[in-house]
Amino acid sequence: MTKASCVLCALILCALFPLHASVSTYNWTSGFANSGVIPDNNLNGWQDTRVVSDFQSGFQIVDLDVTLHIAGGFNGDLYGALVHDGGFVVLLNQVGSTLGNPLGYSNPGMNVVFDQSAGTDVHFYGTISGVVTGTYRPDGTATPATSLNSFNGLDPNGNWTLFLSDTAFGDQSQIVGWGLQITSVPEPTTMALGIFGMLGTGTLAVRMVRRHGGNPVLA
Repeated sequence: MTKASCVLCALILCALFPLHASVSTYNWTSGFANSGVIPDNNLNGWQDTRVVSDFQSGFQIVDLDVTLHIAGGFNGDLYGALVHDGGFVVLLNQVGSTLGNPLGYSNPGMNVVFDQSAGTDVHFYGTISGVVTGTYRPDGTATPATSLNSFNGLDPNGNWTLFLSDTAFGDQSQIVGWGLQITSVPEPTTMALGIFGMLGTGTLAVRMVRRHGGNPVLA
């Protein structure tokens, strides 16, 4: 079998057999600057950078969820964003603020999950008393619009930075914790090269056969 045919066979295998997704969860609850307190009425804000380094080379993000736990304050004051590599998403953009209610929601904190496939945008979480909980899409009112999908295809290793600022004078918010749930898979080329390597060393014998009118199967 030639090298070209081995690579072609490996790519076909990748197409026939979906890559196994790996889910890794990270939660950070300590070591925050200023004890996690977001400076009041200060657009310079607060940030926390964490390093993720335990993914194998060649893995890429296919889905990302973010957890955020904030205590106290006034939710409508907050702006928040997440940055990693070439990815950027606005999580909070003075939630609840509208022309009729420029101050936004007054809830004192939140303990939420941001999921791009959630049914409700966090900017419009509605009438809730006390600390807000639940799963929401990131704030969609930012211009230009941003999305957690901007991280798809990126290497999960590297710096992840959460930024938060309090945009108005008054109550003060404090970060209790935040985290990531990263779903990743090997890049298709990495998977193909791995299979090619096994083929080259004789550790994997592959023969493609075709049933009558059917799809290729392993034999």
